[in-house]
Amino acid sequence: MQLNNKNHLNVFFLKETLMRMSPFWRFLLCACLLTSCSADFTRTTQKETPTPQEKYEPLLSPENYAFLREQAIMSAFIRFPEKPGAAFIGERLEVDLDNYRFSPKQVHLKAWTITQITLSNTSHNLHYFGSREFFKYGAEIISFSKSLTPPGLTHIPVAKNSSRIVYLFAKDPGEYPLNCNVPKHTQLGMKGSLFVE
Repeated sequence: MQLNNKNHLNVFFLKETLMRMSPFWRFLLCACLLTSCSADFTRTTQKETPTPQEKYEPLLSPENYAFLREQAIMSAFIRFPEKPGAAFIGERLEVDLDNYRFSPKQVHLKAWTITQITLSNTSHNLHYFGSREFFKYGAEIISFSKSLTPPGLTHIPVAKNSSRIVYLFAKDPGEYPLNCNVPKHTQLGMKGSLFVE
């Protein structure tokens, strides 16, 4: 009888705590609980040669991604009444693309946030940043200001001796490949890892 009363008090306390949370945090908590029960956040598998379908699966529904994307946009950009447009106040990273290497080779992004990445190509060749798996499951491009990056890309091109700024909404946590899409550049060592944590 005493155990039942304790359980009843625990349920009552949990319900009261959830009701005091904002709708966004309630949704995020529920999404995390559901995905932790139904998916592997590490995105790894024990099979030697997994197919993309076996290795990666979306963690959330398109509606949930859309909701979290809008929340991330609201958190990363601030609007000033006296100025047109908005200012970015989120995380910033820089990645250098040189002949057959990325610097740094490991890029870390925070899940469910927007990061501004400056891609600088210091070589005399065209290079690319990204991977098919990363832009399908790990992140999506956010159009903002002068980023001018069309959606649906698997690799972001960076012209020789130039730089560009892109905004990425990091989605499903895990480790994803990073490579250059120019033929033979990956084999020559232009590869790395993209981590969503």
